[in-house]
Amino acid sequence: VLLIITLILWLLPLIAVMMTSVRTSEDILKGNYWTIPTEFALIENYGTVFKLGNLARYFFNSLVITLPTVLGTIILSSMTGYTLAVHRFKLNFLVFAMFIAGNFIPFQILMIPV
Repeated sequence: VLLIITLILWLLPLIAVMMTSVRTSEDILKGNYWTIPTEFALIENYGTVFKLGNLARYFFNSLVITLPTVLGTIILSSMTGYTLAVHRFKLNFLVFAMFIAGNFIPFQILMIPV
């Protein structure tokens, strides 16, 4: 029961944002936040965001950055995994241990300048 209550409280802001995104501006100005919207303006609201907000360009920019990064990571990880699994050399275990140790350091810590 406590878990369900916690889940509902945790999801409440997300539900509020989703419900607000489909309301008309008149409905929002009335202060009608938690009831069912009087009119669903999903297509109008999101269409306006895409037109005025230049959101299509932002999605394209994210795609341009994400796809090469993911492909490069997959290729590099595959080559490294194959080398560590098939070929045996002196520092094989040390290199493997360094990769494993790198998983214990959160990426966000590495982003902080020292």
